[in-house]
Amino acid sequence: MDNFDFKDKVAIVTGGSSGLGNAAVKALFNKKCKIAILDIISCDDLLKTLNINEERVIFIKTDISNENDVKNAIENVIRKFKFIHIIVNSAGVAPWRSLENTDSETVIKTYGVNVFGQLYVIKYATKYMKLQNYLSKYNERGVVINVSSEQGTEGQSGRAIYCGTKGAINGMTLPLSRELGPFGIRVVTISPGMIMTPLVTANYPEEEVKEYSKEFALKRVGYPEEFGQCVISVCECSFMTGCIIRLDGGIRSGNAFKDESKTKF
Repeated sequence: MDNFDFKDKVAIVTGGSSGLGNAAVKALFNKKCKIAILDIISCDDLLKTLNINEERVIFIKTDISNENDVKNAIENVIRKFKFIHIIVNSAGVAPWRSLENTDSETVIKTYGVNVFGQLYVIKYATKYMKLQNYLSKYNERGVVINVSSEQGTEGQSGRAIYCGTKGAINGMTLPLSRELGPFGIRVVTISPGMIMTPLVTANYPEEEVKEYSKEFALKRVGYPEEFGQCVISVCECSFMTGCIIRLDGGIRSGNAFKDESKTKF
């Protein structure tokens, strides 16, 4: 096949039970993929909404900050679906507080989930991906999509720990693409701006969101389905690798946001 055919391809989505991961699961499901959701939160509501069974989508309870948990989860995916073609590393935590008020346990957890978790999934999943047949005439075996944030380059006061993890994800994009490219595996990072996930809507009043929207080139925030569209587009473009896609509506945050050290996150 010349182009990426999603039907029956196998995708792993971390953090797929909610937020951006949820949007990725829905987009890939609509493209007829088989999906393994790796999360610590149950995805029962999502499965009921999609009206699906375990022939197409499975849930594996996984703490992605735990290497053995990830290794076992990947092995379960292979036992069930035989292959892995797409990875969407969307699991993450966001403790927005000042460095002075951040304990070491929170620092370790944040880096464990946001950075080490992505690396563990890539490490164990690409081991199998490297052995698969090519998907197209372009000698492509699969694609890794990591999720960063525009906060990884333009973070605000009170977000040093969180922004540091997103900067780390950005920084590993090109080296990983060079390491995995010879095996036909692409690596792309999506760097979203404000996307109206339940986490955002629960913590930002409507009036505050409207005020933030003025800083966007499009004068509005983004929506989960637009993240899902971006995931599909990355999968479809066989020459895209080693890059960071800003999915942010044209915002350059700078001074657009207040000090976030006292938010609920």
